[in-house]
Amino acid sequence: MAKNLLLKESKKSEERVYLFLDEFVRFGKLPFLLEMPALSRSYGVVLIFITQSNALIEKYYGREDARIVNSTVAYKIIFKMDDLEYAKQVSEEVGKMTRKTRSHSTEKGQLITGGTSSIGKEAWDLLSAQDIMNIDKDEVIVLVSGHKAKPLKLKANYYFKNKELLSRINWEVKPNEEVF
Repeated sequence: MAKNLLLKESKKSEERVYLFLDEFVRFGKLPFLLEMPALSRSYGVVLIFITQSNALIEKYYGREDARIVNSTVAYKIIFKMDDLEYAKQVSEEVGKMTRKTRSHSTEKGQLITGGTSSIGKEAWDLLSAQDIMNIDKDEVIVLVSGHKAKPLKLKANYYFKNKELLSRINWEVKPNEEVF
């Protein structure tokens, strides 16, 4: 289906096809999916990969192919997770900042005179693995390709918690059912 969409490219720039691949790893390994994010943009096809864990991609596609998937997507929306290894990977992807440190020591009883002061620099994670694993369940972290040093921490706008969005669909949501 996806290959056929690419072959029938529209010439209108305002036309987009959104292909939501929820739990795509359950389709089995489909090698053309690895190339689609890079190729489909020029055809007006927006690919959205959805999976519970990066470990699932690695299980079905292998570590190298999981790297390809992760490096070709333009946006990553990260929800609360319990995978420390992937949280560390995301933290490394975002990178570090350099911050100034200052220390001051004085001799005993000398508040104004005497003592030393030093200024240094240290690397600091912009987004630590612990930060990622401890976000609230109603928050997400958005990483944008080319701007990963500026991660966005946002409130998730779940359609089933938003009356305006719920009014646009004809789905019945029972208020006594806990989703999370």
